[in-house]
Amino acid sequence: MAVNQFRIEAFFEEEELRYFRAGEDAESGSWFLMFGSKTGVNVRLLEDGECILIRSQPLVHLDEFSREGRCRVWEAMAHRNDQMVVGRYSGTENVVVEAALPIEDGEISDNQLKRMLAVVVNESNHYGPHLRQIAHDETVKVREDPIDGLMRQLLEGSELEDDDAAPVELGPEPFLDSDESSGDDDENEEQIQSKLRNESDGDDRQDDSSD
Repeated sequence: MAVNQFRIEAFFEEEELRYFRAGEDAESGSWFLMFGSKTGVNVRLLEDGECILIRSQPLVHLDEFSREGRCRVWEAMAHRNDQMVVGRYSGTENVVVEAALPIEDGEISDNQLKRMLAVVVNESNHYGPHLRQIAHDETVKVREDPIDGLMRQLLEGSELEDDDAAPVELGPEPFLDSDESSGDDDENEEQIQSKLRNESDGDDRQDDSSD
């Protein structure tokens, strides 16, 4: 079931959002919204009203930076895309964050619209400036997700605990140095030879008694 522009505008009105209409077709409307003085968002109906796309205004103009700066931004975009559940970063010339939702089989809910808008606006406000810093300065590191950081700390902690653990002994006795082992071997050899001599003397005595 397609969604038309009247449904989208009813949501804007209910949430008291300021919007400007950029398209007249009821099944393929386009709107521009402002959040604060710097964050602009474009909302579009696509595929005859069966898909909605929410996209930020350009966050980084890559043609302003060197190749090294662009590569750092692309790396940060890929890293952030791995962390995101809803939405993604895209763009080879102008970097944007966007969220798309197909709605062929039913109506779109207010909560779905709110979540998509929240993702795009929050990413624009918080990660967009970080991308610009990365493009300018090679010393700025890619911002880590706090959950990923916690998981790494836990894993590194478990590795340290394993390293500090007592070594596993492979035999009943610990390995000896070569000098110590050679001395023990000499003592063992003398004991064995003495035992053999005693047994040999005992056999000789038995032979004499039998005669």
